[in-house]
Amino acid sequence: MPLPSAVRKPTDRRPEVPNWEAVFTMIPELSQREREVFRALGEGASNRTIAGRLHITERTVKAHVAQVLAKLRVESRLQAGIAAYAWAMSTEQYKSGPPLPFRLLPDTGTRAADGVRPAAGVTAPAPLSR
Repeated sequence: MPLPSAVRKPTDRRPEVPNWEAVFTMIPELSQREREVFRALGEGASNRTIAGRLHITERTVKAHVAQVLAKLRVESRLQAGIAAYAWAMSTEQYKSGPPLPFRLLPDTGTRAADGVRPAAGVTAPAPLSR
């Protein structure tokens, strides 16, 4: 039986699922730099990686991530990353396939970004349908 709300600790609260349509309508409100950070979140990049790529400090990246989360009204960088990946896949920019960190090389089964081979017996995922 669930605990009454007065007894539950704040950490017992489940995160709300964002209204994805509302999230997508807010993406054009992001500044150019926030969009760059947003795209990097969709690639699974860390703050350090984003900072190096954009030639800014990690503290500045954290500020941009906080702005992205606030503007899109999502609770975590994971939710922002999911939205960024979905957004990227729906735009013309990625019609040829997913961004490199997610693309498997055709003959080897090796992921392009890190050279990791799937375990024996594991096959590469089927291409995304468009």
